[in-house]
Amino acid sequence: MKGKKILYGIATALLLSSPAQSGYRDPVGEFGITGYLMTPSAYTQKQKTVSPSFSINKHYSSLSINTVILPALETGIRYNLKDSNDKDFLLKYQFLPETERKPAIALGGGISKDALSHGFYICISKYFDTFIPQTLTIGYGNGIYNGFFTGTELLIHPKFTILIEYADFKEETLKNYMEKPSSDINVGIKIMPFKNLQITGYYLTGNTAGGNISYTFKF
Repeated sequence: MKGKKILYGIATALLLSSPAQSGYRDPVGEFGITGYLMTPSAYTQKQKTVSPSFSINKHYSSLSINTVILPALETGIRYNLKDSNDKDFLLKYQFLPETERKPAIALGGGISKDALSHGFYICISKYFDTFIPQTLTIGYGNGIYNGFFTGTELLIHPKFTILIEYADFKEETLKNYMEKPSSDINVGIKIMPFKNLQITGYYLTGNTAGGNISYTFKF
């Protein structure tokens, strides 16, 4: 009986842990900008940080650098090692920060029309302290986003989260660097074994498995 109570207490602590604990940070997505996998969120990394990342799957191997120098302004540089045409400079500005009652709102995009990550968007994000805490994002964009998109991060534990997103990804853009999508839903698992290290495994567009790794440095 005592053992069951201990196990129950451990499970409850894991499920109800605050994301602010244990060094949690918002995911750096496939395009080097804060988001989920291929979709953005209205969050940014912390000010005065640099987050290099590397993504790999059967279609591309890309390097990205995320930088936040000024408050609420996030920049990213992305380069596909397998195809030099797939490179981009990305910006995101969070013009309304999240509060207890109000969501964060941001706009951004990638400027290179030839890049997989090209597309401009506006999105809102909110953290919900439910039984399984989570963030939820709803947005609208052009380019690869091709209209409405949404994403969520289920905070199972500050060091272990589940990522789910939906978007009607533009088939023409995907076919240039990936393949025709067989699903509009992407899923992933993110772990943070150390405070500033993030490792994500994912399954994209119903046909592409891969992963990314990023590390955040403060300056």
